[in-house]
Amino acid sequence: WGADSPLHAEGWDVVIGAECIYQEECFQPLLATMQEVCGEGTTAYFSYCHRARGETKLLAMLKDAGFRVSHMPLTELHVEYRSGHYHVLKMEKQVPGLCM
Repeated sequence: WGADSPLHAEGWDVVIGAECIYQEECFQPLLATMQEVCGEGTTAYFSYCHRARGETKLLAMLKDAGFRVSHMPLTELHVEYRSGHYHVLKMEKQVPGLCM
């Protein structure tokens, strides 16, 4: 993540991340990367185990940066991951002037 990442090119259709939101010091570089790689039409999914290590702070940061963030319903997860301990976030960059 960050400015030196070779991934910085808009046009990605899907961005997938797993276990990348448990260290609060990484939230800002992660957000900066998301802003770079997510364009109109990009959908991002992050899966994580609930650890109460600032997940709500990252959600607020994403929303403040113009991302629409929602949790995937547990019924859409594999039965092994429906305990409520595991979560999948769905994120889409909001397009200015477009109401959704």
